[in-house]
Amino acid sequence: MEAEPRNLRWQGKSTVELHHATADFVWSLLQDFFNIHKWLPSIDTCSRVEGSGTVRYCASSRIPHSGVKWCHEELVAVDPMGKWLRYRVGDNNMDLRNYEATIRVMEIDGVGCQIEWSFSLDPMVGLKCEDMVNYIQISLRGMADNIESEFEKKSQICMCCVCGG
Repeated sequence: MEAEPRNLRWQGKSTVELHHATADFVWSLLQDFFNIHKWLPSIDTCSRVEGSGTVRYCASSRIPHSGVKWCHEELVAVDPMGKWLRYRVGDNNMDLRNYEATIRVMEIDGVGCQIEWSFSLDPMVGLKCEDMVNYIQISLRGMADNIESEFEKKSQICMCCVCGG
């Protein structure tokens, strides 16, 4: 596999549509920066780094034969009205250098919403930018599925309360 030139930054974007959950519901979950592990299937744990108001520790042991992969992610900007947040990766053992990402939740005409995950980082040894885009897309699809399931559970509870059942 030929390595890509190291002097270019990778940039990419993935999107996924949620057909039931509203943008407000999705944002209410994703704005909780320290609980991304509840929605992103590839993350086993996520917690606030002690002494820091904006840094989280995320870890995963789901990649066979690679041990625990971890990173510190710092929340650098959030816009509740625009429903987006931006974070960057600091210390990590995954070869992520100068990684920054923005997660945005957008209304879709009619029912549902869209989540957009855009990123930039320095190239990674042995990978191509398309590999990162594919990883983000798979992760985003899993997150959307988990959020849709949560929305359906909450909707059923709400309907049950309304009907008195």
